[in-house]
Amino acid sequence: MPHAAIAPSHKKRIRSTAERSFAGKGSRRHQSSISLINIRKCTVLRRLVWFPIALVAAVLLVTLSVANRDPVRLVLDPFRPEAPVISLTLPLYAYLLGALTIGVVLGGLSTWMTQGRWRKTARVKAQDAMRWQAEADRLARERDNQIGASRTLVSTKR
Repeated sequence: MPHAAIAPSHKKRIRSTAERSFAGKGSRRHQSSISLINIRKCTVLRRLVWFPIALVAAVLLVTLSVANRDPVRLVLDPFRPEAPVISLTLPLYAYLLGALTIGVVLGGLSTWMTQGRWRKTARVKAQDAMRWQAEADRLARERDNQIGASRTLVSTKR
């Protein structure tokens, strides 16, 4: 069977260990249905693990907010702290949650920026793989055309 005859839907890459464990067993349709079931199980399991953690974090944040609800004045004028031009009065938990949010956002951005070279490498490798796949498909078509042409020559000579 020529390589070019494989449907594009069968060229999907294996994405998880659940899918990888079933590679090579049974038909492709059977593999995909089993892997989808295992992916759903992993997703449900992930939700079941993260729900208690998120619940505990929420309880801690609410407790922190209730305990620190007194207003605090943030002075942003270093030259005249007794009569500041710019100041902000909010409950202490608002400052704490704001600092936490800013930290999460900055951490995510720095992680995303440091992983940029790996994303670029993955893009380049994917382009190379597509180029080599197209070359292999082209060569397979040429081979099949040559074989078909030689068969017609042989059949016409008889």
